[in-house]
Amino acid sequence: HPQAGLWPDDPTARARTLEALDFIVASVHMRGFTFAKVPGKFHSDPGVQADLRAYGLGEVEKGLRILSDLLADKPYLAGRFGIADAALFYVSGWAEAEPIEMPDNLAAHLARMRARPSVIAAFP
Repeated sequence: HPQAGLWPDDPTARARTLEALDFIVASVHMRGFTFAKVPGKFHSDPGVQADLRAYGLGEVEKGLRILSDLLADKPYLAGRFGIADAALFYVSGWAEAEPIEMPDNLAAHLARMRARPSVIAAFP
């Protein structure tokens, strides 16, 4: 569905989108939230689990700061809504639920995403 504009036409913009998407999934989600949300998958000792959770939350906070810099003064990561924004949406929602304090521009991005008709339809 190229008419949706989720994937940029420009090769450099595509590379930047893939870079952001990979960072969100591999770093914030996998290195951060996986340890924060399910530390028991990695160790049975409650003390180690607490350490893993703390480590994961720290990785999430670092990742959100980097994503905040990528977002800068734009409404969306690539300037217009794209696939990486969908990934940013779900990790931002998880951060809000923890709760982890988000930079203002990420909180505004989350609010913009929640106002999108497709998100309203998917999450009534």
